[in-house]
Formats: sequence, structure tokens, C-alpha cells
Amino acid sequence: MDVDEDVIRQLLQNTARTEERTKAIQRELDRMKTRSVQENARRDKRLSELEARVDRNSVILSGGLFTVGSAIVALFAKMSDLLRF
Repeated sequence: MDVDEDVIRQLLQNTARTEERTKAIQRELDRMKTRSVQENARRDKRLSELEARVDRNSVILSGGLFTVGSAIVALFAKMSDLLRF
């Protein structure tokens, strides 16, 4: 019976160690998931900020191009008036 009790005791100890390892792995996995979610949130926020900057700069660029185009049209109109005389 001593052998059977030793085997049972060893199995119980192994089971307890396996359970502890499993819990430790689960805790680490939970921490990694939390970090991943936080990193994704930061990345999404940064992406939104950059998209907003691109949109704002596109509007500024469009306004600048319109202004330059208007100035060129006005210049050509003035030049054509000068050429008539």
C-alpha cells in the first residue's frame, strides 16, 4: 500500500503544480490581452489624430490652391487688358 499512496501523493502534487502553472499562464494571458487592448486603443487614437491632421491640411491645401489659381486667372485677365491697349 505504501507504493499506491506514494503514487497517489505524487499525482496529487503534480496536479497541484499543473493547476498553479495553468493559473499563472492564464494570468499572463489576461495581462497580455489587457496590454493589447490598451495598445490598440492608443494606436486607434493616434490614427484618428493623424487622419484629422491630413483632413485639415487637405482643406488648407485646397484653399491655397484656389487662391493661387485665382491669382493666376486675375493676372492673365490683367495681362489681356494690357495687351488690348
